[in-house]
Amino acid sequence: MVYEPSPGELFATRYRIEGLLGRGATGAVWSAMDEAVGDRVALKLLVAGPVDAAERFRREVRLARRVTHRNAARIFDLGAVDRVLYLTMELVEGESLHDLLSREAPLSVPRAAEIGRQIAHGLAAAHEVSVIHRDIKPGNVLLETTGRVVLTDFGVARAIANDAQVTIGAALIGTPSYMAPEQVRGEAVGPATDLYALGALLYEMLTGRCPFIADGAIATAMTRLTQDPVDPREYAAMPQKVASLVLELLERSLELRPNSAAGVATALAEFAGRSHSGDSAVTLLGTHTSTGAGPSATPATARPPGNTTANRTTSTGAGPNSTFVSIAP
Repeated sequence: MVYEPSPGELFATRYRIEGLLGRGATGAVWSAMDEAVGDRVALKLLVAGPVDAAERFRREVRLARRVTHRNAARIFDLGAVDRVLYLTMELVEGESLHDLLSREAPLSVPRAAEIGRQIAHGLAAAHEVSVIHRDIKPGNVLLETTGRVVLTDFGVARAIANDAQVTIGAALIGTPSYMAPEQVRGEAVGPATDLYALGALLYEMLTGRCPFIADGAIATAMTRLTQDPVDPREYAAMPQKVASLVLELLERSLELRPNSAAGVATALAEFAGRSHSGDSAVTLLGTHTSTGAGPSATPATARPPGNTTANRTTSTGAGPNSTFVSIAP
């Protein structure tokens, strides 16, 4: 069970509860005023887990705090009150990508590319400090009203779940529609694992459907082990270069995917109507917005994404000796 505070309650002698923002498998998120500093924050109260879950959670949140970038939600505080684990994060005013896609999918190519570009920048920052997200999905991407895209939930799900449950078994911890094949098989992961999930997000944004659809979570996860996705141009009009980039990100073999999130961000900038350092006039949010909660190996230089045939032989991917730390399933 998750502790349920009441609006107006002072939690942990510091956080004045405002209202419930949402619930998920790992806990509930509330908006709160941090009375110590006078800022509004997102307060996440966590579902109780195994005896060692608290320590694993603390360790992995410390890893997540390494990631400092405008496209990754900042984590401020971590603690426990009467055995209730909590963390405070940056409060993002906007809505989740899940909400946007539920209402408006498919998105235009420039809009999808701009969202994907910012996600890629957030991933690049994480990978630079040896952190792998492992749970990139629409619900973990927030769209701020200013146009900023923010990655959330670095490490929370992995810290609470038993390690044995990360792969297919009695329970599937993770999001099958966005999991890379190596995740499904329980193998070592790396930056290319997050890039696979980004490819699945781009596919969904551009076509209005996930790249793999099957009867049930396990079947959905297993399908990607033996099948390639249908060319997204079968479902929506888009430039060939966009489709090629998406399919390259969704390669079953991680060695055939782009080498870095930074390289993917550069490629997406072209389709988003941006220069590599330039400005964008693309509007990310629709007419409706809601309040969301925004919870050292260096990757190799990227080969140019979007040209699968020409670049396959030069990709190195993330090998078994990678030192990246995986912090969420």
